[in-house]
Amino acid sequence: TRPVNSNPPNFTSISLPKVVSVYNCLCLLHIIGMDWNGFPTKSGKVLYIAGEGSEDVRQRIKAWAKYHGTQPDNFYLIDEPIDFFSYDRREDGSNGEFGGLLKNLIMMDNVVLVVVDTFRTCFSGVENLSDDVSKYFKNARIINRRIGATVLTLHHPAKSGSTDARGAGNFLDDVDSYWSIDGNQTLKFRKVKGSPNPPSIKLQTTEFGGSLIVGYS
Repeated sequence: TRPVNSNPPNFTSISLPKVVSVYNCLCLLHIIGMDWNGFPTKSGKVLYIAGEGSEDVRQRIKAWAKYHGTQPDNFYLIDEPIDFFSYDRREDGSNGEFGGLLKNLIMMDNVVLVVVDTFRTCFSGVENLSDDVSKYFKNARIINRRIGATVLTLHHPAKSGSTDARGAGNFLDDVDSYWSIDGNQTLKFRKVKGSPNPPSIKLQTTEFGGSLIVGYS
């Protein structure tokens, strides 16, 4: 998520490993314009691509909204994967899954965040091949350029306890912002383009409505 008062351009970011409710919290804060860890967020529409199924996501969103006493009216959910890899920028953007997504995002207006959950489900290439991984992020950046939205890609670590992305070694090079969450529920900033890495954030969770609500310390 991008603070309103920051100057770097919109970025494609990757957060790993995936942790319960963290990503839901980030996207819902954008919808209602609530501060995130002391930073204001840009209010607008959020599109969530639930490549691993939507039932769990719906439950978490419902719990988060009830906990904060709000209604996420600008939240849009796609409950199936969208292949970011197969889109060829030289072809008509109206063809293919990604081309259709891009067309709909342009029509929606004021989309500030697109969440891809997860990289594996929305990527038909070979994750161990650097060229394939780079193509995914090049296509994700088309969204940045066309509508100004941040694309937050969720991915799994190479192995338990690792902060490196599974697959090719160029993940860190191909994104503008790279976050990781360790086994101690500490959010670490490995890369933030155009600025020093912020201090790590200790996450705190509270059980509520069959889900976990994330806080910060």
